[in-house]
Amino acid sequence: ALARAFVRKPAVLLLDEPFASLDAFTRLQMGDLLRETCRDRSRTVLLVTHDVDEALRLADRIVLLAGKPAAISAEYATAGRDPLRLRAEILARFGLKEAA
Repeated sequence: ALARAFVRKPAVLLLDEPFASLDAFTRLQMGDLLRETCRDRSRTVLLVTHDVDEALRLADRIVLLAGKPAAISAEYATAGRDPLRLRAEILARFGLKEAA
């Protein structure tokens, strides 16, 4: 499905939980492939995910939404940031806790 999307050369590629049904290993591989392909082809991607670690690994910028409607939002630039500190900052900002 991703290959078909790239063939059409959209200005922005919209992906809603594209790796949700994949096992952990394949999820990492596909994420890396997506990131490399988008960088090589200068493509913009809007990726929706509930996985903070996936967002940190794949995104140059992260926008978080919380509440219904989204009453809380925050944007984070990931470039040059320590992923562990940024993750802690995001979790704290939104009052989220580590999964057990």
